[in-house]
Amino acid sequence: MRFKMKIAFSAILLFYILPISAVQDPEEDVTKARLQLGNSKWLQLHYFLQTGYNVSESGNGWSQDFTLDTSRLIVNGQVGENIYFFVQTDDITVAENSKNDGGNNVFTKDAYIQLSPFSWLQCYSGIFKVPFTRENIQSDATTLFQKKNDWFVPMNGFAGDGRDLGFMLRGFALYDVIEYRIGAFEGLRENSSNPNVANGDSFPRVSGRFSLNIAGEEGKEEGLYNSANYIGKREVFVIGIGADFQYDVFQSRENYLGMTVDVTADQMLNWGDSFGFQGAYMLVKHNPVEGYDSASSTLLYSNFSGYYAQVYYYSETAKTQVYTRYNVREMDSYENYSEWTNGMTFYLNGHNANFKMEYNMPLKENKDIDGEQYFSVMLQLYI
Repeated sequence: MRFKMKIAFSAILLFYILPISAVQDPEEDVTKARLQLGNSKWLQLHYFLQTGYNVSESGNGWSQDFTLDTSRLIVNGQVGENIYFFVQTDDITVAENSKNDGGNNVFTKDAYIQLSPFSWLQCYSGIFKVPFTRENIQSDATTLFQKKNDWFVPMNGFAGDGRDLGFMLRGFALYDVIEYRIGAFEGLRENSSNPNVANGDSFPRVSGRFSLNIAGEEGKEEGLYNSANYIGKREVFVIGIGADFQYDVFQSRENYLGMTVDVTADQMLNWGDSFGFQGAYMLVKHNPVEGYDSASSTLLYSNFSGYYAQVYYYSETAKTQVYTRYNVREMDSYENYSEWTNGMTFYLNGHNANFKMEYNMPLKENKDIDGEQYFSVMLQLYI
């Protein structure tokens, strides 16, 4: 009853409440140790590592390889009152070239400035994850599975790993029950070598997300990147909708459009264990990820819909988590894909140190694609 009364009065009091709402520090980092440089000035350094071993099926049988999937240096901090920054690098070599040839492929993964004068008004500028799907805005250090669900990261071929360069407004309202994110991004720009290929007007990509936090103030997720897995430390119950749009992406004057709805729940049990659920549906038109046909000077695209459902159970006593996901992607002009992924995580020290084992089984036309069926183990460290 008390919660319902808050909702009823919040609309009337919103004008007076918003200007005095304070904003907390970003939560992208796992630790809280800081190098204090002065009033409202501090710095944090982190390192994020993921390495493992993978066995996958191919046309010639089974293949195996050792992997170094993530090697990131991270710097974040505060430079003034309500002014924050976050920078994260990665090395593409670790994922694509296991033979150390001395090549330097370090690149910027994230780099953004955050201005947060109020909880209801926060501004982000730089390169960061596009606020379209819940899957996309989750922290890479807290994922439930070893690999992100790339099927729910549209335009991934032109906006690396779900990130894009742009500007975004974000905020909380109605006693933190409502969160909004809306921004303009680069997306697919004009091809200067062949202006007939794509986006001749260089119209920006617009992406937005609105979420309803059923858990109220206790379930508020402060960080720009939400945790995909709170392992018994917080309860959340969130319903979200999102849209991703770019005008005139193709030479045929077609527009790119993605729409999604998702539900996320992370609940604690009285005896210390926890369980979670996440499900989503997405519909995408003219997704420009299929490549470029040089013969016809045409950018190829796909229309598809997809959905997934995943659940987990975490034992606090055993510091162990089991999880499973069913994932489907149905394309208009290509094969339909589906997969069932199961795994187990052993937490040595929460998200700072853990060990995962995972098996992925393709179920439809993707059964014939090399690497779709795999078993892998991964060790994660974050400090």
